[in-house]
Amino acid sequence: MLFQRVSKKSQQASSYHWHLMNAQSSWPELVGVEGTVAADTIKRENPLITTVSIVLEGSSVTTDYVTTRVRVWVEENGIVTRVPIIG
Repeated sequence: MLFQRVSKKSQQASSYHWHLMNAQSSWPELVGVEGTVAADTIKRENPLITTVSIVLEGSSVTTDYVTTRVRVWVEENGIVTRVPIIG
């Protein structure tokens, strides 16, 4: 039997790509949930997300697309109003 030695760096890259392909990118189930709970859920469910911002409806934000960011839009009472998505 032939075995191929795989470097640790190669294993990490492979793991990253697996997460990238299989990671959740939107959270429709979080509409109506408290914003801080939604942010914690997103961080837990997709470890590739490095920034989760809670944003008050009506606020101005940049229009750039960032693959490691999710914005959680909330009402004044802190409840999520839009489906949080990567971007």
